[in-house]
Amino acid sequence: MVRLLKIYIGIVLSPSLLILSLFTLSWGPFRFFFLKRRKTEDGKGEVYLPAYSTAKFDKMTIASDIKAKHDLRKTEGKQAAFDEQNYRDNKHILKEEIERQKRLKSLTSENKYVVIFTACIFGSLFLLSLYFLDLSLLTFILLALTYFTYLYFKYEPIAKLFNTVIKKIKNISEKKVDS
Repeated sequence: MVRLLKIYIGIVLSPSLLILSLFTLSWGPFRFFFLKRRKTEDGKGEVYLPAYSTAKFDKMTIASDIKAKHDLRKTEGKQAAFDEQNYRDNKHILKEEIERQKRLKSLTSENKYVVIFTACIFGSLFLLSLYFLDLSLLTFILLALTYFTYLYFKYEPIAKLFNTVIKKIKNISEKKVDS
């Protein structure tokens, strides 16, 4: 079920991410979909590793213990050695990223499904407005809202903002039910 939701969110967000990529002239919005993820040593988090290329591999110095583990004559062995050396070299940066992910996961776990549902609604409305209204102000607003809800899972300040808004809405609805 969760996998289907992720696929649907990816399909819904892809037009908006493509347009944002064109505006920013980078593939940054697609980072979640393109970069290779690797589980951390404790298995509790995931980190993004840079993509393998022969030019990057040739520039990198690979430790002898890693060379001994992998067959560097084959591309798969080079990729595995590249990933392992990259993980080892950037361990202190990755630890900070893991800590950030843990904080973000604790923030997003409370209202995760509400935000996913909201992103799906905004994305669907964006696609409908793109089809029926072509390029209008409403289309760009829905694009921005879709991307903003996507950022809930990526940045702590946006997650905190969403959580406070959702709490305020819950408090208002509880007051109306009580009275």
